[in-house]
Amino acid sequence: MIRRDELTVELTRNHLVVSCDGGRFELGLPSIEIDGRPINGATGGDWIEVPASAALDGRTCRSWQKPLEDGLFLIAHVQTFRGSPFARFQFEWQADRPRRLTKAAGHDNLVFTSFAVGSRRLTEVRLGDFNRLIHSYSLHEQPIAPEDARAGLAFMGPILTAQGERDGYLLAYEHGSPTEQRFVEFATSAGGPVALRAVRGSYLAGQVVDAGVGYQTIWLQVGIVPGTPIDLAAAYRDFVLNHQSEFPATRRPNVYYNTWNYQERLQAWQGKKYLAEMNQARMEAEIDKAAAMGIEVFVIDTGWFEKTGDWRVNASRFGDQLRPIKARLTRHGMRLGLWFDNAAAVSSRMLAEHAECVMRHGPQDPKPGEIWETEASFRMCPVSRWWTAFADELIRLHREVGVDYYKLDAVQQVNVWSSGEHHFCCDAAGHDHGGANNDPRERAERFGFLLPIYMGRIAERVARAVPDAIVDFDMTEGGRCFGLSFLNYGKFFLINNGPYYGSYRIPQPPDRNTNIFFYPAPSRNWICRSSYSLDKWIPSTLLLTHYMPDAPAHSQIDSIASLMLGHNGIWGDLVSLGDDDISRFAYWLGHYKRVREDMASATPVVTGRTGSPIEIHEKINSRTGRGGLAFFAPSVGSIDYVTRAVPVGKLVTTPGLDHERLSDGRIRFRGSFSQTLNAHIAIVGD
Repeated sequence: MIRRDELTVELTRNHLVVSCDGGRFELGLPSIEIDGRPINGATGGDWIEVPASAALDGRTCRSWQKPLEDGLFLIAHVQTFRGSPFARFQFEWQADRPRRLTKAAGHDNLVFTSFAVGSRRLTEVRLGDFNRLIHSYSLHEQPIAPEDARAGLAFMGPILTAQGERDGYLLAYEHGSPTEQRFVEFATSAGGPVALRAVRGSYLAGQVVDAGVGYQTIWLQVGIVPGTPIDLAAAYRDFVLNHQSEFPATRRPNVYYNTWNYQERLQAWQGKKYLAEMNQARMEAEIDKAAAMGIEVFVIDTGWFEKTGDWRVNASRFGDQLRPIKARLTRHGMRLGLWFDNAAAVSSRMLAEHAECVMRHGPQDPKPGEIWETEASFRMCPVSRWWTAFADELIRLHREVGVDYYKLDAVQQVNVWSSGEHHFCCDAAGHDHGGANNDPRERAERFGFLLPIYMGRIAERVARAVPDAIVDFDMTEGGRCFGLSFLNYGKFFLINNGPYYGSYRIPQPPDRNTNIFFYPAPSRNWICRSSYSLDKWIPSTLLLTHYMPDAPAHSQIDSIASLMLGHNGIWGDLVSLGDDDISRFAYWLGHYKRVREDMASATPVVTGRTGSPIEIHEKINSRTGRGGLAFFAPSVGSIDYVTRAVPVGKLVTTPGLDHERLSDGRIRFRGSFSQTLNAHIAIVGD
């Protein structure tokens, strides 16, 4: 038994039982098909604790094993966390002789766990909806009506909540995929339990299980939180921010700059190459401006390298292997970030040594394509031995040039064509997602299932080798594996430019710019801020999104107010900014940095919708009273708002935002907007 003040986890013959302050959640043991028969984890003997246990950084890891039948064993791995009412767990099967996982009915026959609903009210929390309106993944919360549950409908999640009279219960799974390409689902039934079951790709037909190679499920999450659904979401958000990952650097609310938007402007507005100014002189000028503004992580996007795969610094653009760039950043107290693609150039050593790892689908040989004005390259399959070689290249670059922020771009799980057809990106035989004895469809589905897991392995390998490494997985397009699993090891790059003209079926204008919301204006910030809906469950500091710093002043205030809610990203033409522009960012980012940890931890309180007449975001930490507020309006209007929390400490506001302290300690804000003033900022606790 594992005991915590908040949580107790116990394994019985038939269940994994979670208890908290009188609340009790019984989860069924798993079942899987082995050698043509379903094997139920509730059969067999008693649990015995396995000696291999560990405790680190407030995390306790323990394992138990029970015999099932004829030399087959079920193992439960459980992690609990000091100060959190949530636990992680997974199951594993081992055997003393080779056994085979099978699919007698032609599909995965695996149930991870189940639970009885009783009188609890179910709600699906979906993260994988790629919303074409904002060109980003977005939150969807859907109460499940009793009649839908009785009808046996299935729901993707990855989070399912069950609200009782006094407690909220949560069951979630760590994976990632677009909603329309589900691999795991919660299946309801009339009067029966809710089962969390595999849909496809969880294992291969004929996959061997023995003492040396067991079969492990994905990690699952469970928790009980006394109170309302809002209390449950807040507690889960805290778990993701402060407990889920072993790598705290990924959770810090750094302020980021990325060079890509200026590279786009060169191409769209000036008719130049994307890489026309990718050189040391330009980067040094941007670094000096970024440092003066308060940027902390400076990310050089595509073009810094000679060729993909080998990832050597382009000597014609940068002298001395980026060392002068790194030295300049270090003098300013900034970190170096670099962009990477999941590709290997035709002439690269990495391709020559990993030719069989090229991503392919169907009978046609894959063809290389140009990577942003650099040498033509092949897309490589991360679900192959390529993943370790790629991770080791990232680690080498830390040793040689000092990079410790890695932006991983263009890693597709699903290819979606304009015709509406789609397929998982790789069905090659001989990778880690199947061999010649598995048909192409099964190999493709296994690729899709394993991709988020292998991307996590890449990030974990880098994070264990590079102190305070941050691996940012680009989710700026559809068909990518947005979900909970990668958050164990890194964070997400959520939105770059938002929708394209093609997304809205609007003809592309003659300036060749494909991005609708490419221009500095409040409308771009509406698009970006729309994804703050996810902040209810997934802390926004894990969802990097970039705002433009362009003048005039009211546009800059709008961008600052937007980014400080947790997206923390800036990109654009820094060199063109004047001294007043730089000072404005330095002033507000300086105040923001003093309370940003409080804001990152605060449960968001939002009034109004993005783009509506009044939109107010309150992020004040209820424990410290410190944090910030952002007020937005698309046109002329006024503010009259009283904080939900009781703010503590000095208050700094934009001019024209009046305030008074009420008798209960809360603050009342009053102010107005105009055609040239679309946002106000308040920082409290500075």
